[in-house]
Amino acid sequence: MEPSKPDCKRLKKTGPDNPASGDDLGLTWLFLDNRALTRIQATVLVLVVAVAVVGGGYYYYEATKPKPPVEMAVYAAVGERSLLEKVAAPVFLEKYNCKLLITEGLSAENLAKATAEKDNPVASVIQMDEGPFKQAKALGLCLKVTEKEIPTLAKIPKKFLDPDQLGVPNTLSLFGLWYDYKAFKEKGWAAPSSWYDPWDPKFKGRVVLPTASSTWSYQFAMIINRLEGGTDTKWDPGFKKIKTLVPNLHSFSPRSSNTMTLVQRGEAWIGPFGIAYAFTADREKGIPMAGVIPKEGGDFSVSWEYIPKNAKNLELAYKFVDFTMTAEYLAERFKLTYWGHPNPDVSSKLSGEFKQLYESVYDPKLLEKMWSTNWDVYAEMKDKFIERWSKEIETPA
Repeated sequence: MEPSKPDCKRLKKTGPDNPASGDDLGLTWLFLDNRALTRIQATVLVLVVAVAVVGGGYYYYEATKPKPPVEMAVYAAVGERSLLEKVAAPVFLEKYNCKLLITEGLSAENLAKATAEKDNPVASVIQMDEGPFKQAKALGLCLKVTEKEIPTLAKIPKKFLDPDQLGVPNTLSLFGLWYDYKAFKEKGWAAPSSWYDPWDPKFKGRVVLPTASSTWSYQFAMIINRLEGGTDTKWDPGFKKIKTLVPNLHSFSPRSSNTMTLVQRGEAWIGPFGIAYAFTADREKGIPMAGVIPKEGGDFSVSWEYIPKNAKNLELAYKFVDFTMTAEYLAERFKLTYWGHPNPDVSSKLSGEFKQLYESVYDPKLLEKMWSTNWDVYAEMKDKFIERWSKEIETPA
């Protein structure tokens, strides 16, 4: 039989009773070194794997953990904050991880803040009426935007766009006639259809006109002046015609709420008015007022929103402005505020009474007949106009 091979796991003990030879000692240390090396290698491997797992887990956590949302401030027009918080804010938080910080203010207030923050804007989007918007443009506050940045601009008719491309339309306000549809129904009368209807003798003592301090008096006078052949610098035809309406007047109203009260009492039946206000009076207050755009056409004014120069979160600002011009958002806004917009697709997102109401005045074919309020002329002649309206219309000799 062959002699058995030495068992490497059983090493000789060295000492006085069992001295080892030099070869045995070297072999013993060799066996010890291999075993220790194996254990060290295993330990190192475990540590490397552990570090890799921990490091990889941390990297994965850092890469996938929810990031805090980007905050973007918006200076909204009065009446729009609640809708933006309800409709726009959830979309931007979910889709863009953007938290909208919406504050609401009058146009003059928004302009004052924008001017003070010119070099370092707080808000990335600002909304305001036409007059303050023109001031913002003159002060160099507005960033130029095109269809490239705001795709929905391609849908808007040119007559409703800013020729300088420094803002986009936020709302479209129409100026027409209101009438008490309850009284008209009781009398068996058709709805008014012409700017000249208030001159009908059957409305004697039932017509309400705005006071001199109201911009509605300027809009009404501008319309009649235009129909009578006047111009922006020649107002005699308009005033001459309006003077003949005075015998039909019930009174002059300084604000929309006063007119609504007169209708509620059954004292007034017809007059010039903001269309959205008539819709609100009827549907929100139960006052039987309806608004119409006369066959001759009507007057419109636009409120605007713009992106300030040096705005933070520019790409998000573009997306926000575009969102507020979509038919879906504008349809929701109409159902709450009755505000219109020149986007021709809005009515397609409405149904039932809302669709019928919207199309009665904001139909694209009707809007083609509308002309814009010349606020530049008003700014130049405001004092003279108010004085003349007060003397010749409100307190004639």
